[in-house]
Amino acid sequence: MTSAWRSPHVDRRLASGVWPFLVVIVLAVSALAGCRDASAPRGATPPIRLAIGYADSRSTDLPDAGIATLVSLLANERLVTLGRNGRAEPKLAARWAWSTDGLTWRFFLRPNLKFHDGSRVTASVVAAVLNQFLAQGTTSPTGLSPGARDIQQVEAVSDREFIIRLRRPSTLFLEAIAFIPITSDPSLGMNEHSHGTGAFQLVEHRAGGATLEAFKDYHDGRPTIDQVDIRLYPNARNAWGALMRGEIDSLYEVPPEAQDFIEHSSLTQIKSFTRPYVYTLAFSMRHPQLRKTRVRTALNLAVNRADLLTIALHGRGLPAADHVWPQHWAYNHAAPRPSFSPTEAGEILDAEGLVVSTAPGQRTPTRFSFTCLLLAGDTRFERMGLMLQRELNEIGVDMQLEALPLQQLAPRLQSGRFDAFLFELVSGHGFDWVYWFWHSTLTPRWMTTGYTAADGALDRIRGALTDADMRVAVRDLQQIFREDPPAIFLCWSQTARAVSTRFNVPSVVERDIVSTLPRWQLARPAAAQ
Repeated sequence: MTSAWRSPHVDRRLASGVWPFLVVIVLAVSALAGCRDASAPRGATPPIRLAIGYADSRSTDLPDAGIATLVSLLANERLVTLGRNGRAEPKLAARWAWSTDGLTWRFFLRPNLKFHDGSRVTASVVAAVLNQFLAQGTTSPTGLSPGARDIQQVEAVSDREFIIRLRRPSTLFLEAIAFIPITSDPSLGMNEHSHGTGAFQLVEHRAGGATLEAFKDYHDGRPTIDQVDIRLYPNARNAWGALMRGEIDSLYEVPPEAQDFIEHSSLTQIKSFTRPYVYTLAFSMRHPQLRKTRVRTALNLAVNRADLLTIALHGRGLPAADHVWPQHWAYNHAAPRPSFSPTEAGEILDAEGLVVSTAPGQRTPTRFSFTCLLLAGDTRFERMGLMLQRELNEIGVDMQLEALPLQQLAPRLQSGRFDAFLFELVSGHGFDWVYWFWHSTLTPRWMTTGYTAADGALDRIRGALTDADMRVAVRDLQQIFREDPPAIFLCWSQTARAVSTRFNVPSVVERDIVSTLPRWQLARPAAAQ
């Protein structure tokens, strides 16, 4: 090991950020409720209970997956977290340093960390968790993320100190470990027998819900909320109604069409933030026309992103230009953005010899046609698909829609058996996901498009050793995505959480309030409830 080390507090060079795609099962949650327990003795402070309503049409194929994700967010903690600017921030790891060659990283845990069962979190336990995760990940359908694949070995060197050795210098591995929960027995998943280190500990995980309680030995102090009850609703409308009736204290993901109504209610407060997920119409390079750069450029010019955002998402989001998280510290805001010019799109297609004509067996004249896959039962994609279909039809391109349940959609995308697909792709706050989606050499993978133009820029991002190297590589990637687009990147989505005004939620800008849940307070004394 080289004796020269760098600290993130001296030279902050590496960026990072965050899954999927396929399971766009969103980050989430918030809220708390105070009510008086009739059995409590006179003068005693009743426990503060929080009821969260969870409903999401995207989870119809996996009805309990969203609950499990939310439980993990509350009960588990990671070594590091990724800030919205793509920089790694301390969590269970208090600090870290790295060798000058970027291959050896030394981490130092916070003191006195405990699992929910009271056992200590030591460097040897953390090393075992990480090594087991790496071993298990090699057998998953999509394999390990690019950053995780860069990890060669994890070893403890003292009670609070461990070393991660890399196969190659990597800006992606911090982002990868930001997704690995540190639990007492990772082989058990998140259940009553596997203990996490988060602010809340799981008491019961049942069909249609879960109950958690405050962890008194949480390293940032015991949460104000005593109990969290998560309730699953069959759809967003039912969950919204439960919030209005006071049956729950918080609603996870307010539907865009309901947000204006809830905002005008004196009983609720809305907290919104932009998520690192981009709605994308991605293309397969196997299609004889879509494989052409000029054709894909023309299709980008034919789409009015502003109208799409206004109509399909009720204005809740931001237009997208590429798959790079726009709040990342290395993002090049000076890069030209895609324009809306259907006339220019038609001229490009004419120059490519794709003139409007009637093919045998067709009744409507077209330049060419392709089929777009989308997730069945999700009205967002249905609305977007119909709008895109109409706009492409205006320039003579016929896009047919085929809706599939997730169990059928996933293998189609992984095997490359599609012309195009419409989905919400995660970017995370860094580049681990972006690399996973668009680098052509990774196997297994989330999707197979045959796109190779971004491989070089993605490799330079992965191996960047300085901030300057990273900025240049990110600039190049953005330019490639715009000049040789693998997809039409439509818009970044916005999510809203609703919370009863009976509770004070810490003020945060463009962040998910679930991260502040341990610090929520009752807005008035419990005796007044």
